[in-house]
Amino acid sequence: MHNSYRFLMMAATLILGVLLLSVFVFVFRAGAKSNIAVDDAQKERQLIASNSRFEKYNRVDNTISDIITLISLVYNYNKENNFWETDCIDLEILLPDGRKVTMNYDTCKDLNDYYKGDETKIKKSVVSINGIINDPPVTIYDLMDSFSETKYDKDSTKTVYKYLFTANEFDYDLNTGKVNKIKLSYYLNDLF
Repeated sequence: MHNSYRFLMMAATLILGVLLLSVFVFVFRAGAKSNIAVDDAQKERQLIASNSRFEKYNRVDNTISDIITLISLVYNYNKENNFWETDCIDLEILLPDGRKVTMNYDTCKDLNDYYKGDETKIKKSVVSINGIINDPPVTIYDLMDSFSETKYDKDSTKTVYKYLFTANEFDYDLNTGKVNKIKLSYYLNDLF
């Protein structure tokens, strides 16, 4: 009788131990799933924030000032990603005079090498005109002078730009969901 009592106590203890272990495993797995959900939500927020910097230029009425800002944003983004080819954004802008401003993995890296990492000079430069880095590179101020012709519209009390730029292509990487290609072209503003 005494032995059967001990046997039942050991069996009950073992069953309670297994039950308690099962509860701990369940709680641990539930906690791990919530961490995964939190991580996924955080990645989604980061992706949205990253893309939103560029998506505001996915419109038809970009001015030359917007283009200059976009060039700087793309360069800085590519630099943040250490000019890794798979993480860089390719930017192409067709200018009114037929030239193309391009910024991609190769030209960003070349510009960084040309100025030996001098940020003040790099940020004032357009990376490539027609795939060629001029010596010295064309500056952002050259673009501003060439394509920022404006007039003041008294009726609407707004400044009207002669040249506006429209987003022709805005592509996203299929694996990461990040913006990876932007193409813009100019058109003459009808209101000018």
